[in-house]
Amino acid sequence: MDNLYNTLVGLTGGGAGDDDTVLNPPNAPVIPDTLSDNTTMQLVKYDEDSGEWVEDKEGTSWSYNAGTGEEDHKSSHWANAKVTITYEGKGSVDSYFVWIPRYAYKITPKEEGQAAGTIDVVFLQGTTDNYIDEEGNTQKAKRVTDDDIKSELYSKDYVVHPAFTKTEDTAGNKTFDNGEWKDELPGLWVGKYETSHTGCGSTKTSGEGELGENKITIKPGITSWRKDTIGNFYTAARNYSEDLNSHMLKNSEWGAVAYLTHSQYGRNGHEISINNSSDYITGTGGNEASSTGNEYGIYDLSGGAHEYVAAYYNGSDANESNINNGSSFAKKNKASDAYATAYTGDNESLDYKKGDATYETKNWNSGDASFVGWPVPFFSRGGRHGSSSKAGVFYYSSTGGYNNYYYSFRVCLAVV
Repeated sequence: MDNLYNTLVGLTGGGAGDDDTVLNPPNAPVIPDTLSDNTTMQLVKYDEDSGEWVEDKEGTSWSYNAGTGEEDHKSSHWANAKVTITYEGKGSVDSYFVWIPRYAYKITPKEEGQAAGTIDVVFLQGTTDNYIDEEGNTQKAKRVTDDDIKSELYSKDYVVHPAFTKTEDTAGNKTFDNGEWKDELPGLWVGKYETSHTGCGSTKTSGEGELGENKITIKPGITSWRKDTIGNFYTAARNYSEDLNSHMLKNSEWGAVAYLTHSQYGRNGHEISINNSSDYITGTGGNEASSTGNEYGIYDLSGGAHEYVAAYYNGSDANESNINNGSSFAKKNKASDAYATAYTGDNESLDYKKGDATYETKNWNSGDASFVGWPVPFFSRGGRHGSSSKAGVFYYSSTGGYNNYYYSFRVCLAVV
């Protein structure tokens, strides 16, 4: 194992629970050394007695434990962090994020009569593609750009999830066709709940409207922020924290969350429960609606509000008025960049991308599967409370990116 891997994992605590013999412990959660004066970020743990999140000073409360057999697995404690931003005249605003460590995955497709297939995850060392096999040998996972797997729906080899990777063409220019990032990432911080703002309360209508003087917050028990265009949501997410490379969750990053949730390190193939709050209250549904089946997971992935993601159809026939709803990032014939992914194929000729939880996991757990194209160029994920059994982490639909009562979004942090 290279020095970077040892530094990131910190083999004396966290990550693999109390067993440091685990072959492939996850990368330790990354907290930046320096932040702006108005921003703090700290690891937190759940205090059972008070029911509150408190600082994890030792940094050992997190663990990514693998489930076995066919039972629902609810013992992983994914790492959590609290970001606090202090605004002049507005006070301090807290938001919570969950760490998704860098990994490679292998999918077994569902068979006739099955609700879903299986996803096997192996955590990778630092920012490499390396892992240790059961014989103790170092192996290298495949990249999405490898010709021998890009054209295939499934691979017999572990594939590095593209959300954590940097890709360059033959001329050395960075490319982002599969939802990659600008650098190799040890992991991602993903909003623990659907996004709200400081004007959101506990009623159905309080989450409506533009951000205005309000500030983004990500926490449970309030309405998610809705009724704004996908373009305005995208801009708000980008403006949340320059220090933390904040942005609207991309399709590839939704896929990274969905695959880990379904894997042995999440719910071990079991579907999470729906957030069925008609008032769009974040965190509704209890621990059964969590990606880990306990307080340490990600919520609102199924139900709540539909969630816009930064992904769009860029064909020359894209509906002009609809694509303009995302004018802050989307445009006809525009290529993908680090913050938004362009799909060149429409609902008649799918632009298949590995890792984005569309084609690889299509209709798993009865999730809806409506691809982008004309006239609806944008993806939404998860479904809303009224989607019933069709909602879930593998749900995706196409939409016009409208200012709509039913749609919200999620913030992601790419910390390097």
